[in-house]
Amino acid sequence: MTILAIDGNSILNRAYYGVKPLSTMDGTPTHAVYGFLTILNRLQNEYTPDGVCVCFDLKAPTFRHQLYDGYKATRKPMDNDLAVQLPLIKQVLAAMHIPCYELAGYEADDLLGTISRHCAEQNATCLIATGDRDAYQLVNDSVNVLHISSRMGQTTTTRIGTAAIEQQYGLSPLALIDLKALMGDSSDNIPGVPGVGEKTALPLLQAAQSLDALYADLDNYVQRATLRDKLQANKDLALLSRQLGTIDTHAPIDFQPSDAANTAPDKAALYALCKKLEFTNLIKKWGLSESAEATPPTATAYIPCPVKLIDTPDAYAALLSTLTAPTALLLPPHEQLMALCDGDTTYIVTADAQPDGAALCAADFAKIVYDAKALYRRHPIANISFDLLLAAHLCNPDEKKLDLPRLALAQLDTTLPDPLFEDDTACGVLSGGTAESALAQWVSALHALHGIYAEKLSTLGLTSLHNDLELPLSAVLADLERTGIAVDRAALSAFAAMLKQRIADTELAAAQTVDEPINWQSPKQLGELLFVKLGLPAGKKTKSGFSTDIEVLEGLRGQHPLIEHIIELRHLTKLSATYAEGLQKVIAADGRIHTTFQMTATVTGRLSSVEPNLQNIPIRTEMGSE
Repeated sequence: MTILAIDGNSILNRAYYGVKPLSTMDGTPTHAVYGFLTILNRLQNEYTPDGVCVCFDLKAPTFRHQLYDGYKATRKPMDNDLAVQLPLIKQVLAAMHIPCYELAGYEADDLLGTISRHCAEQNATCLIATGDRDAYQLVNDSVNVLHISSRMGQTTTTRIGTAAIEQQYGLSPLALIDLKALMGDSSDNIPGVPGVGEKTALPLLQAAQSLDALYADLDNYVQRATLRDKLQANKDLALLSRQLGTIDTHAPIDFQPSDAANTAPDKAALYALCKKLEFTNLIKKWGLSESAEATPPTATAYIPCPVKLIDTPDAYAALLSTLTAPTALLLPPHEQLMALCDGDTTYIVTADAQPDGAALCAADFAKIVYDAKALYRRHPIANISFDLLLAAHLCNPDEKKLDLPRLALAQLDTTLPDPLFEDDTACGVLSGGTAESALAQWVSALHALHGIYAEKLSTLGLTSLHNDLELPLSAVLADLERTGIAVDRAALSAFAAMLKQRIADTELAAAQTVDEPINWQSPKQLGELLFVKLGLPAGKKTKSGFSTDIEVLEGLRGQHPLIEHIIELRHLTKLSATYAEGLQKVIAADGRIHTTFQMTATVTGRLSSVEPNLQNIPIRTEMGSE
């Protein structure tokens, strides 16, 4: 039997800092929970344990605080956005029927150590998942550590056994306790012996194999008198540090490996939580749905409007003449269908019924849409009175995912069909079944969401901002996007040629400063040249070698002529590739560049230019300005 025992705080913390921020529509942060569940699923798939349990720290002081007042005294408080996710992950784990353990006076490490001991005593294998190397001391023939680490946005898992520890440290797992006793631990504020780091402590313990053996014969193991005196003077600190760093494997918890055995989750409860946390992907991945028994329908539950097909020009004309109330409108970009919903009926208008779009565009009824700017860019639609995308952004500007399906799931508790159109999810239609039925569900949800978000805007005092600024601005921006920006292609091409020559001249000048050709585009080779051959003071190091980013280079200005040339080359090649040459590639047939101005990309309301980005041209430099 194999038990996966998870260090809850460690993995949640790693997920919090390793996953880009997510939040629900009401602003509740959720990315730590989502990241935790992603790591949990991956571990379950990779190691197929027979059971899973999770251990958490409590805020209460532990026996270590009683031994040493300074224990963890330098650790900063938990971020509030992380703290609010602790009870959420525990609720999800409870719904998954994964037992959680926490005990006042003890840390999660002690509970993991106790669980691993019980597993070993009953011939079960224990895999401890954690980002903390402190758990390495628990490793034995029955216990391995799954060390979780993150780098450059990638999370990796390394299985650590006895052989791996002996190879890395030259010590047994238990001897790692003594290593920490000598070198201390700044993250937990364990003092160790002042002035003794890993480079000093490790050879001593590799020779003596234990702290007790080292202190029993200091004269033999320590040749330097100053180090020997330092160790002797701080023996009490070393022994205290060993107590602080030793994981208690006899915490008073009731655990048997069978207690953590895999059982089926409470799918209704898990669905409710995932819906609350807006984990749409997990709902689909886990095949979750809300059973009728779990939550009976209520009188106020959302019910899509009945559908009526409009398939003749006369019926279409009659419909447009009768619409008076604000009406939801969806126009898929690649489909000869349109959908309208007035709150009582959903109308699907076929291609045969609409010889052209002029009648709809000019109709007087107030139109409720999703992404008015996108519609304005395609059609001269009059009297758009409400944009759900803008309203949702104004109500929750931190939220990045404001697609119509997510809004419908969060606010209406309904799942819309998957979209067909990858470039316009707001107007997508069903990938299985009829386009008409799918579009009807989308436009009916759009109308219902209008009522919810109009009230939200009013409550937050944002109705005027939506009506008088954002909505009119969307029409202006659509016109800007459609019109495009004039480009003098010949001048841009000439400028690109000039830059190319400047780059060649600067490369030659750079090579002459060191009397050798330079592969300045290779950070590794450039780092070797600057910091090894030329002996310049090195800054930060990366996994692949010395860092040569612009911050490092700026700090080296004036120390060697090569530095100025490298900075100039970085600037010129950026201008050349991204702008002088890059902009030529996106000039449309009309000779203009048509960028997109995003209105919902920033919390502050600042516009964002994409495809291409025209905001980042470095106009403060002479060449950038030109």
